[in-house]
Amino acid sequence: MKKLKEEFNLLKTTRVPHLTLFYNFNSKISDYKLAKIIKETASDYENLDFLYEGWDSKETENGHVFTFKIKPSDALKNFRDELYQNIKDVIVEDPRTKAFNQDSKDTFWYHASVATRLSSSKAKTMETTTKTNMGFVDKIQDTLKGNPAIPRNVKPAIFPSQVHRIPILKSSKIRYEYDKFTDKILKRHQALSLIYKKETLSAFRLHQGLEAKPHKLKDQTWLVSDTHFNHKNIIGFCGRPFSNIREMNKILISNWNTTVKPQDHVYFLGDLNSWRDHHSKEHWLKKLNGDIEFIFGNHETDLRNTKEYKKISHKGYKFLLTHIPDPDPAKVSKSYPLNWRGWIVHGHKHNGNCDLYPLINQKKKTINLSVEMIKYTPISLDKIVELIQTKEKRMVL
Repeated sequence: MKKLKEEFNLLKTTRVPHLTLFYNFNSKISDYKLAKIIKETASDYENLDFLYEGWDSKETENGHVFTFKIKPSDALKNFRDELYQNIKDVIVEDPRTKAFNQDSKDTFWYHASVATRLSSSKAKTMETTTKTNMGFVDKIQDTLKGNPAIPRNVKPAIFPSQVHRIPILKSSKIRYEYDKFTDKILKRHQALSLIYKKETLSAFRLHQGLEAKPHKLKDQTWLVSDTHFNHKNIIGFCGRPFSNIREMNKILISNWNTTVKPQDHVYFLGDLNSWRDHHSKEHWLKKLNGDIEFIFGNHETDLRNTKEYKKISHKGYKFLLTHIPDPDPAKVSKSYPLNWRGWIVHGHKHNGNCDLYPLINQKKKTINLSVEMIKYTPISLDKIVELIQTKEKRMVL
């Protein structure tokens, strides 16, 4: 959003990306009682998922608005519809937005505004540029110096997300906020508190199974990529559910060592830590269980005892282990198997485009093992074969 503002010289942009479920109304009951209705309604839904799916624009009474296009899950659509039925008798709606609020679950415009009050020509220019001009996407990528959350040569980008909190706003300020994963109604100061944010992320990780539990599997081969230890910016780039790098490092190490036994073999597919990290690669490897075989990534500065790629076979499948699934032929060695016909197991893409690089892409025969795709925990080779055999395109595990 910051880069869009700079690129198009926008005067008014949204500070925080969000979905607006209902516009402009006054409540006949207290804000706290309204928050309780939100809580009671949302508690019936396990997950309220959606996708950021490219760009959109629309003309309104106050000019054009340019937005992220949102593709809601059925659960999110049903939740909004049910919530409206539960609050409609206790609110007084603004006539100008009543029709918007009353839209059916299949016609409601789900979006996250980027910029508002645009001229029609400005909105058209933005929409055309972001949808068709790959130089613009590359420009953002270059500016962010390798931000994996902004993929190259993709239009539009697709990012999975889900609702964590649902606030009630007055004059753009939070009155109360329902925290879905702690199941708490927060006051304004609590909603803005870093302490409560940490609680939310912890509850979210437990809900999603992102903290590994002990298992009884023996003599397993494990694979994982892109831990990015001590990389502060990766938390924001990829929406990792950690409040700081200390928490991220701790849980990544705990998940690894809870899963991998000391005698197990691990293929690590690159980007162990940030290239700016003052710790060496060996510093982190000493903290991790297993006999670790290393494929180097684009964040590695020390290439000793690392490989460009590795070919392995398991249960009748051939796998090419590498960091980047589609490397530049001019930048790889002559021995790199560019015409590989088996499965390509990779990292690097993170959760930056889950449409082209999901966990398992049956059509492209790629397997994305960036930690965001595998619950921040190494995955076994047996489990990978099991997922391949389901013949499903999976965005996340």
